[in-house]
Amino acid sequence: MPLQIRDPKRLVAKSYDRIAERYLEWRLTQHGDSAAQWVTLLREHLPEGSRVLDAGCGAGVPLTHMLAQLFSVTGVDISARQIELARHNVPAARFIHADMTALEFSPASFDAVVASYSFIHLPRAEHEALFRKIRQWLKPGGILLANFGISNWQEDYEEDWLGAPMFWSSFDADGERAALRSAGFNCAIDRIETEIEDDRQLRWLLILAHT
Repeated sequence: MPLQIRDPKRLVAKSYDRIAERYLEWRLTQHGDSAAQWVTLLREHLPEGSRVLDAGCGAGVPLTHMLAQLFSVTGVDISARQIELARHNVPAARFIHADMTALEFSPASFDAVVASYSFIHLPRAEHEALFRKIRQWLKPGGILLANFGISNWQEDYEEDWLGAPMFWSSFDADGERAALRSAGFNCAIDRIETEIEDDRQLRWLLILAHT
């Protein structure tokens, strides 16, 4: 691991531009089933037609595509290539190429924000400020559905991940919960889930929180 990555988000963007198609294939084999579970959770809390922001939508498959069948979806991703693929894969949704931490939306623009395996690519020092922005974007009683790394790494780096360097960052589970509470969220679902990824056992914090 390098002593310091000057611009980790730029690294993430460029790497996903390079590996977008390969990542999509890998994602479907590793985490394809989780999308249906997330949509089921949202359907229990949201009426059809609700406005949903998919923060870190990737190529739009499978999650954004499934969401767009029920809700009015806006997807955002830092990778230009991922957004190109998403626009092709999910023509019913609206997509924005941007760093999610730099986005600006009017207050109460969305009924829900989802973030699937995306907050892990943001420097953890930026998490709480982003959560505060998301809370403002949500209508009163709005929902944040997201998963979080719990490895407590300020900076985790791999030189060759699916063919490109990659950056991750997270607090431990208590640290992510504390950042959400400080931003004004109340957790309705809070559980640690275990997944098998490339024959490795990984643990994630799954949160469904209300404003």
